[in-house]
Amino acid sequence: MQRVTFDLDVLRSFVTGMELGSFAKAADRLGRSTSAVSAQLK
Repeated sequence: MQRVTFDLDVLRSFVTGMELGSFAKAADRLGRSTSAVSAQLK
């Protein structure tokens, strides 16, 4: 079985986006630009 690793910072961005309903709002909460969060999740 192959082990999967997660970047916790990426997971935090994703979860925050889902909780707030918007990655733009997540970026604001996390102190990042929307572009930075979007690039991180690609």
